[in-house]
Amino acid sequence: MRRLVAMMALGVTVFTMSGCEGRGRNTQTANVSNPRAVHCTITADGPKRDAEPPKTIVGRVRFRCDNPGAEALTLTVRLQKRSGSTWQTVASQTVTVKGEDTHAQFFKYRTREVKVACAAGKFRTTVDWTKLSHGKTAKGSSRSGTAIDPCAPRIFS
Repeated sequence: MRRLVAMMALGVTVFTMSGCEGRGRNTQTANVSNPRAVHCTITADGPKRDAEPPKTIVGRVRFRCDNPGAEALTLTVRLQKRSGSTWQTVASQTVTVKGEDTHAQFFKYRTREVKVACAAGKFRTTVDWTKLSHGKTAKGSSRSGTAIDPCAPRIFS
């Protein structure tokens, strides 16, 4: 009797889970009747050197949106340097990506970068974003931690 109950519970669980996407939500369709706005994840990564030997400091933003992607995602990526008590933008780029170009596979991201020649100082990456999905607009920003002298020689290099 216990085996029968366990097998039935397992069967119901498998049947129920078979209609779900791996992330726990149903895949969104491009159908206009689906009013839920597409969710996007946008993260500013800390500035890093480009290579060995370093020539530039790179500020990168990673982003991905749920399927089928946002109608439009506008990203303003800035690499900033600390000057006294304020942050000065030393490199900036604004890009707009649309639809499938905003979507990435699970655990993967799309990226955009800004670069500046190596220099001493404290740097950070910021991104301001605007998303349009199903006629709804959302805005936000993300900021990385501070990187001190990203091009300076490494301790163990």
